[in-house]
Amino acid sequence: MRTHRHPGGSFHHLLLVPLAEQFLHQVVDHLCGKQFSYVGQYGKTVPTQRLTAASEYLQALFQRASAAAVGKDKVAEAVEVEGGLSKEVAAIVADVYGARSAQLRSAAFRAITAISSQHLADFDWRVNVRPRRSVQC
Repeated sequence: MRTHRHPGGSFHHLLLVPLAEQFLHQVVDHLCGKQFSYVGQYGKTVPTQRLTAASEYLQALFQRASAAAVGKDKVAEAVEVEGGLSKEVAAIVADVYGARSAQLRSAAFRAITAISSQHLADFDWRVNVRPRRSVQC
């Protein structure tokens, strides 16, 4: 998987809080279409800018990983390299990805198919064929 440097600075403080696994599942829920306010849930303990950067980074990471269909070991490696997080925290991120990867792929498929509003609504099975005359010599 192509590495992508996390632009918003370190967010390891967010993933070290006791609710880290819950936060990660909420990030996946958001990708799957559930509306969620990170600021309302975590805004008192984590600065809003860092919270937004962390959720955007994790969403992009999960989307890239599910698009490339990589295993959770590659996700853990990417989190360590990109986010500069410890192996312990990277393992938590990878475990959540591993547990929810099928849902992430399904959400990506729904998003792609929603891009086009064109679909086959009805099909006419009639075959309009006229027989040709055969010319005999």
